[in-house]
Amino acid sequence: MKDVKQAAKEVRKVLKARWPLTKFSVRSKSYAGGSSVDIEWTDGPAEAEVREATKPFKGYANGYYNKYGNTSRHTSRAVMVAAAKAVASLYGMPVPKILGDDRPYCTDLTRVGDEALCDEVHRATWATSVYDKNPDEAFADWHAYKVLFSQ
Repeated sequence: MKDVKQAAKEVRKVLKARWPLTKFSVRSKSYAGGSSVDIEWTDGPAEAEVREATKPFKGYANGYYNKYGNTSRHTSRAVMVAAAKAVASLYGMPVPKILGDDRPYCTDLTRVGDEALCDEVHRATWATSVYDKNPDEAFADWHAYKVLFSQ
């Protein structure tokens, strides 16, 4: 495996080629026993998609494990609201209130099955790609995503 700075450059190229409309922050760091490339972005592809795209960059180099591709996806208010609408519609419930502006979140603890409604909303945002999509369209069929997610 290449050095961490070179790996970060390659990660940037892969992400830019795959999702050219999403702005990613890619930062490398070295520490005793290894190194990492940390990737952050808002909305766009789901975390699982980015982890899969960066998987080839993980491995051992010079006897140390390099954990390339630590991912952190942030959610915009528009996406959180769209997810809340979709989840509420699925369960036939009122749309839960979304709090916060820069880092929106849901705190509705109403039970829906084994989960709190807020957990379902957050799960919807993590599991759904909104890359190049209107947020309402991305969550139009949350039931299908939920079925896939629970397998």
